[in-house]
Amino acid sequence: MGLFSESTMKSMYNALSGTWFGPVAVVVVNHGIWSPRVNCIASGWVATPMIQEALDDPAVSGPILAV
Repeated sequence: MGLFSESTMKSMYNALSGTWFGPVAVVVVNHGIWSPRVNCIASGWVATPMIQEALDDPAVSGPILAV
């Protein structure tokens, strides 16, 4: 029973798989020895000039902000 034993990995997988970013965390745990870079897409708005122009237009921002 060490840090990378099968039961430890299963426990880590089960604990992480239920969280919001569970699948990403599982990749990091399973491949952590190689220091991976994992991309994850989180939905939401990023403050950029293009988004600000859209939010300044009531016809566009109304449906966006109504959600």
